[in-house]
Amino acid sequence: MVVHSSFSEIVPLPSHADERRAAMEVVARLGAPAFLRPAKRVETAFTDLIDRMRIRRDELLKGVRLHLRLLLDVASSLNVVRAHFTDEQFTALSTLVADFGVTERPTTGASSRRVRRGLRDLAASVARFNRRWLACVADADLSEVNAERDGYNRWYLLEKDCAVGVIRARQGFQPLPPVSPADVLRELPPLPEFALPAPEKSL
Repeated sequence: MVVHSSFSEIVPLPSHADERRAAMEVVARLGAPAFLRPAKRVETAFTDLIDRMRIRRDELLKGVRLHLRLLLDVASSLNVVRAHFTDEQFTALSTLVADFGVTERPTTGASSRRVRRGLRDLAASVARFNRRWLACVADADLSEVNAERDGYNRWYLLEKDCAVGVIRARQGFQPLPPVSPADVLRELPPLPEFALPAPEKSL
């Protein structure tokens, strides 16, 4: 779009695209606006928390890995133990086998007594892991990530207001709730449990 001055000069007026391009150039040179940095810190704090908790969870899973490997050493194949699980539990078990990198082998005809013992040991190990993991999450220090969220809720609108104005600053803003153990468990849940098979009666 152009206008003609009194001196018959053609003076271009900046378009919206020109303004946006200029703004993007400023961001590229100076970094993101100040009001966006708290949001990035909030995201980073939560990601760091989940990474730390994932490391701890993997440590607690060592017993489950061991008993799963021992079970497959006896049963060879998941097909041998399929009848002891619901569809959902068997899917979860198959996922564990894949995630832990445990290798199945051709069925060798192991005794049902040894297979059932392996199942009981694995079920007990899963239940033990879940108790420890839930206690670990309940005791986790969430103060750092919640401090970042509190700061975000307290200062975000004020800093954005300085950049874009009060009305635009409040559009779409939702205060962040504190992180709770439930938020951690949604990212890193406990394992599905299954009932212990009854031991075979001696003749």
